[in-house]
Amino acid sequence: MSSPASAKVKMKTAAGSDISAEDIQTEVQEIRNNIASLGKTIATYGKTKAGDLQDKASDKSSELIASSQDMQTDLQNQLEVLSGKLEKQVRTKPLQSLAIAAGIGFVLSMLARK
Repeated sequence: MSSPASAKVKMKTAAGSDISAEDIQTEVQEIRNNIASLGKTIATYGKTKAGDLQDKASDKSSELIASSQDMQTDLQNQLEVLSGKLEKQVRTKPLQSLAIAAGIGFVLSMLARK
């Protein structure tokens, strides 16, 4: 805090003008206010940027979920088509299908032993 005696002390600046302790305190207070204002501005900017990034991440997440659901649906459709073809093949050629299944089973059992 400034006392009346310190407020009366004057110094000369490099330019030759007088400056008092009160002038210095005023400028220091202005600098503190500017720093506080700058801090608030930076905090607001940071919150805005964080919100923007969060929105972008949320949008990308939604896009990925939708894409994976589409891919799952496509795979299920393909599986149903292949299952239908396999069923048709088994119905039209049951002995050949049985022989193929037995052959695959034999190969898999041989591989499992190793």
